[in-house]
Amino acid sequence: MIDTHAHILDSQKDYPFYRPVNSYPILSMSTGPEQWPSNQRLSSYYPEVYYAVGVHPWFVSQTSLSTLDSMELFFADNKCLAVGEIGLDFSPKFKSSQALQREFFYHQCCIAEKFNRPVSIHAVKCHNEMFKILKAFNLSGVVHGLSASKEVCHQYLRLGFKIGINASVCRPMSKRIIEMVTDFPLSSFVVETDFPNISDSLDMNPIINEISQLSCRSKDEVIEKTTYNAEQIFKFGVK
Repeated sequence: MIDTHAHILDSQKDYPFYRPVNSYPILSMSTGPEQWPSNQRLSSYYPEVYYAVGVHPWFVSQTSLSTLDSMELFFADNKCLAVGEIGLDFSPKFKSSQALQREFFYHQCCIAEKFNRPVSIHAVKCHNEMFKILKAFNLSGVVHGLSASKEVCHQYLRLGFKIGINASVCRPMSKRIIEMVTDFPLSSFVVETDFPNISDSLDMNPIINEISQLSCRSKDEVIEKTTYNAEQIFKFGVK
């Protein structure tokens, strides 16, 4: 198993006291530059923890574009596997920052392409704009926690991305996610906890079990195929 998206630093201020529930790899996301060195230190304490650097679309107004120049310093660390969490969120709450979000997302895609790093994408109410930007790059990665129409999901898959499935799949009201997991092949997915935002622990078993039931595949097959997908994208332990 591989947890491709967690926010360990958001769960506790005193990160050296983090304790994993299992020994499988975890990709710890950043939401802003203040978390980049903290995630690096966290990964140095725990062999199963890897990390990504990026600026989340919710926080672009709090960050200078020039700060992105320092991202490349972290790519010398073989545990810095990705650029994330980055993306666009055009929901009403973040309407005022749409132009700045586009600028940050474009620049971070440039960095990811330059340094051959996959991206972990947050995409909410922005898919046409997202496709327009992504088509300008040669990138791979994950659209994490995606809840969208099947056609939108297919477009991300055609661009070479995987879809991150988290504990939302266990909720009956998540109809789009449930339909996607039921109808799409396992080659489409990676698994994530999105701890502590969606899951209150780093335990992936409830998510694996639900995917297994919905896809009519054994738990072992779900683990094998989603782990393979994650390895192909993020190359844990290779860089």
